[in-house]
Amino acid sequence: MKVELPHIDELMRLGKEDPEKLIKLKDTLFNLILERNNSQNSKIRLIALQNKIDHLINSSNNSLQSTIKLIRLMNSSVNDLNYVYKYGERPTKNNSKVLLFKK
Repeated sequence: MKVELPHIDELMRLGKEDPEKLIKLKDTLFNLILERNNSQNSKIRLIALQNKIDHLINSSNNSLQSTIKLIRLMNSSVNDLNYVYKYGERPTKNNSKVLLFKK
């Protein structure tokens, strides 16, 4: 089953005039993706990612700030994928040692 999105102008109009309808469309399409996905692990990861995206959007003061946060999230993911492609493993994070200084 193929799903077609409304024209971009219609999506922009919904965003300005009827944001609740746009959110309902997003939720409907997201649920459709989950239904079509057979892997339980992928479903869990998709739900977690959607929750993270929603949190970034809701914690932003305006649409520009949320766009910048989402671009940073996507950029980080692309960088991680590039690292895996080059080195065959995920990059390690926060392997720094804490140095204690004597008083």
